[in-house]
Amino acid sequence: MHLNLSQESYVLLKGIPAKMADIYPNILITTVFKMKSYLHKVSALLLCLFVVSCYYDETVIVEVPDVPEDQEISFETDIEPIFVQEGKDCTVCHNGTIASPDLRTGNAYNAIVPDYVVPGDADASELYQKLPGNNHPVEAGFLLNVDEMALIKAWIDRGAENN
Repeated sequence: MHLNLSQESYVLLKGIPAKMADIYPNILITTVFKMKSYLHKVSALLLCLFVVSCYYDETVIVEVPDVPEDQEISFETDIEPIFVQEGKDCTVCHNGTIASPDLRTGNAYNAIVPDYVVPGDADASELYQKLPGNNHPVEAGFLLNVDEMALIKAWIDRGAENN
């Protein structure tokens, strides 16, 4: 009995001696067809998983809450400390040498107003538009939470005072 090309390929692939293939050709043919059937199913499953799991273009919009009007916001005690939190330290990069603006304590206000902040308009302010968690240009390794973003937004919308 002679082996066809698919059987020969299977025999060579699996290292089955040719004599054995001559003796048991029907078993090999069945095995080859089963293997092809499983490969199609596994390939289809992997393709589906890849297509579904690799969809990263979905944007999740988080509503930033309003800060009550009667809540005072101080740059020195409320805003500046956001930039230097442990685990969320913006000054690792924004330290006057690596990235602008310089957000270190004592330097932050003069570095961001008026170049990165439009007093009275957070939506037009580059600082607000590029916070970690709100379109930051590089992966910062952390995200500001919505309360921190709300404080910064309210501070800018209220005039971005150095208080």
